[in-house]
Amino acid sequence: MSETLIEDAKSHGPRNKYITPEELAQFVKEMGCTHKSNGKKWGWIFPPLAEARSTWLARAGNTWEWLADIEDWGEKPG
Repeated sequence: MSETLIEDAKSHGPRNKYITPEELAQFVKEMGCTHKSNGKKWGWIFPPLAEARSTWLARAGNTWEWLADIEDWGEKPG
């Protein structure tokens, strides 16, 4: 859900403390996410993990190391 995502982003680090919902929306759109409603609340749909990582690498550079070796959203590290 959108309100959960903004609160998580703000609590993730001091740099995000003052991020606005509009700024976060612009960022996740640039990362390939789509904004959808279930008729009651709005949320974000993320692309497949491999696609999201590829988009992130193009933005942040190819020197990024992932914290866990997982192949898809929701998997737990082995």
